[in-house]
Amino acid sequence: MKALVLTASSLLFTGCVAAPSGVAVVKGFDLDRAPGTWYEIARPDHRFEHGG
Repeated sequence: MKALVLTASSLLFTGCVAAPSGVAVVKGFDLDRAPGTWYEIARPDHRFEHGG
């Protein structure tokens, strides 16, 4: 059982290693030049956020 959990979790976490294809990372971004409050404009909901 422990080996199954370890295998499943390793497969899950290896999928989050790099940015998706077609997504460009902004180069030279300086956080100090972008002060203020940042808001999320859009984000998919997850089932665990609503108690489900």
